[in-house]
Amino acid sequence: MSSHRIAGGLQYRYPVLVAPILGFKGLCIELHRPFVSFRPPLTRRKGQPMKSNENQKSTREYKVYIHRLKTWVEVTEEQYYAYYRDIWATRKRAQAHGQCMCPKSKTWMCDGDCLACEFRAAGDNLSLDYTVEDSEGNQKSWADDLQDDTPNAQSIMEDRELLCALYQKLQELDPEGRRICELIMEGKSERDIASIMGYNNQSAVNYRKQKAFDRLRVLLGDYI
Repeated sequence: MSSHRIAGGLQYRYPVLVAPILGFKGLCIELHRPFVSFRPPLTRRKGQPMKSNENQKSTREYKVYIHRLKTWVEVTEEQYYAYYRDIWATRKRAQAHGQCMCPKSKTWMCDGDCLACEFRAAGDNLSLDYTVEDSEGNQKSWADDLQDDTPNAQSIMEDRELLCALYQKLQELDPEGRRICELIMEGKSERDIASIMGYNNQSAVNYRKQKAFDRLRVLLGDYI
């Protein structure tokens, strides 16, 4: 063994084989600067297997929380990210619009169903009951400006009268035009009509359909 002395009188010993690596020529050298420790590189013992990346990689368990069942389920890594990817994106959008007030300690419960979430907030959404002031100073809600599409009794009677007239005028068409109109009313496409009626292409059906429609517009002129 060889040794060297540093300031303060402390002595450190190094193996004889390490001394030449550090530049020590003699068996005892005195240093006049603070000593910097040296750790030789770790070497693998003969016969000892090298550690693989798989062994060095820490194993992780992946679980998803099923909110409806109130339980955790073990899954694979692919299943984990496939399950939570859309949930994370939904929560991020809701947070950006101020619609998610879920604290970080509760995010593990998130299943992406914002409508049923207890931490849901209105955010930047406005209700139809939101009131505004018009030019005359009157308060009204946005719902007041919506058009009521509910059919009244008069419109129902007019539609019924028009439908009855349509069936009557169909009888005045030629048999070919009447059959095309009947198939259209059954929801058939021009391709289906061409196959049923034996036409070579859809253009023939389209020509006869337009001809029948023009005739019906003339016959129903008093109703439309």
